[in-house]
Amino acid sequence: MRLIFLIAFVAIFISKNIYAQNSFFEEGYYIQRQDTIAGYIERTNETDLSKLIKFKSDINSTSFKQYRPTEIKGFGFRKDSMHFESIDAEIRRDTIVYSTNRFAKLVLRGYTSLYKLQIPNNERLDIFESNNTYVYILKKENKDYTLGQYEYSRQNTVGLNKRYIGILKVLVKDCLQDFNRLDNLEFNDKSIIDVIETYNACKNPTAKTRRYSHQVKPIIKHGAEVAFGRFLSPDQSILSNGEGYSIGYFWDVLKPDISRRFSSRLGINYLYLKYTNWINLQDKETVLHFIRVPLLGQANFINSPNQAFIPFINFGLTGVISSDKNLDYVDLLPFFCLGGGFYIKNTKFGISVENEGLRIRAPKIVNFTIGLRLDKKNVFKIK
Repeated sequence: MRLIFLIAFVAIFISKNIYAQNSFFEEGYYIQRQDTIAGYIERTNETDLSKLIKFKSDINSTSFKQYRPTEIKGFGFRKDSMHFESIDAEIRRDTIVYSTNRFAKLVLRGYTSLYKLQIPNNERLDIFESNNTYVYILKKENKDYTLGQYEYSRQNTVGLNKRYIGILKVLVKDCLQDFNRLDNLEFNDKSIIDVIETYNACKNPTAKTRRYSHQVKPIIKHGAEVAFGRFLSPDQSILSNGEGYSIGYFWDVLKPDISRRFSSRLGINYLYLKYTNWINLQDKETVLHFIRVPLLGQANFINSPNQAFIPFINFGLTGVISSDKNLDYVDLLPFFCLGGGFYIKNTKFGISVENEGLRIRAPKIVNFTIGLRLDKKNVFKIK
């Protein structure tokens, strides 16, 4: 366990020292008054981008400037034709309501313009809608209206306030009368965009509404891995030790528009483990077979998913099916896992400790892993 914390400490130290050089800046621009200033903007998740951007005019510069929504009109990334503008948003979390300025991603431009704004975890209430992480902003006649759906909890009951439907009815009633359609309107890009495009065409048939369709695909690192494992039993009533080898496959899934620091780690592997028990003053050799399915959260210490060197720590649960060499029995056990390591280009190195159950002095398996990524070169692909 101490080794895991040592690796985590070293990973954090290394990442802190290289972060200034390896931060992920992309070619972009920002707009101040009527001027467009070209340069490079740090590419991070949309939640962080909504509050401020880091900008530098020279990609090799070690310094940068920060701009907030109250200071500039907007910014964008040239490669993806992705544009953000400063808007006024209404933030609601249960009974807490306040107004603020944010950068929101442009979705539609026309008689009215539509934006999508990602909301941080601490500014929303998540109960049962795991994907309810954003609101839409409709700009009509130079005024911003927030379209959101909100979860609430009242006296041991939970519910969903589809506030966006009522606001939309008010905003489009000067041209659209099909309110029955709005009553069952789903809260997603396609449904909201269809309504706004129809409304814009009704208000100004000669002007075409331009759609900005940007969907950042998940980055999935995956490949084969092998590991050497040590079995340890701190329980002194049964003195056990052993070792074995495993082979398997891993998937590391990152959603860069949501977070570029946190990803999901899952996999499947087979472990052959041979160990010796000292019971009743006699040694007894045992061979166990394990099928393991790790489901982990992973914190990456580099902001850019495409850097050559990325240290990380991960933690979570490993489901384990085990049996002895004669297949006389089968056990299904949960192992809690804590690990760390790093990617170097297409190679992954890691160490982890899997603890059987919650007891500190429960049996443990320490794994030393080497993995080879088999996915294609990862780039941000925009649909």
